Amino acid sequence: MARIAAALLLLLRTSGALRVPERAPPPAPAKLARRGLLAAAPALALGASRAASAATAIENEFRLADTTRDGKLTIGEFTTWYEGNDLLSKKDLFSLDLSLPEIALDLTGLAGIVVAIYGVSYAYYLQQKMEAADAKAAKKAAADKKKAAAAKKAEAEAKKAAAAAAKEADEEST
Repeated sequence: MARIAAALLLLLRTSGALRVPERAPPPAPAKLARRGLLAAAPALALGASRAASAATAIENEFRLADTTRDGKLTIGEFTTWYEGNDLLSKKDLFSLDLSLPEIALDLTGLAGIVVAIYGVSYAYYLQQKMEAADAKAAKKAAADKKKAAAAKKAEAEAKKAAAAAAKEADEEST
C-alpha cells in the first residue's frame, strides 16, 4: 500500500499536480454581461455552484494534507493523507453518502439541463416557424406577381381587341 502511495506521489509530483491550487479571481460582471443573458443562463444553471464547491473541496483536501503549510506535499504527508482518506480506504467505493445539499445540487443541475434542452428546442421551433412564414410570404409574392402579369396580359389583349374593333368600325364608316 505504501509503495502504491509513493508511486502515485512521485507521479503527481513530477506532473506538478500536488501544488496547492491558487484561487482565480471571479470574472468581471461586465465580461459576463457581454456574453449575453441567454448564453450565460444555461452555464450558470448547469453547475457553476457545483464547480465552485468541487474546487473548494479539493483545496480543503490539499490544505488538510499539507501539515507544514508550505504549499507542497511531502511523501510522508501524502501517505498519511492517503491512508487516512475514508473514501479511498473503503472497500465498497460505490457506497457514497449523499447529503441534502449534494442532492439539491444534482437536482438543480438536472433542472438546468432540462431548461437548456427546452430552450434549444423552442429556439429551433421558432426558427422553423419563421422559415415557414418566409417561404409562405415568398410563395404568396410569386403568386401575386403571376396574377399581376396575367392581368397585364389580359389588359393588353383587351386593348388590342378594342383597337382592332375601332379600326374595323373606322373602315366600315369610310
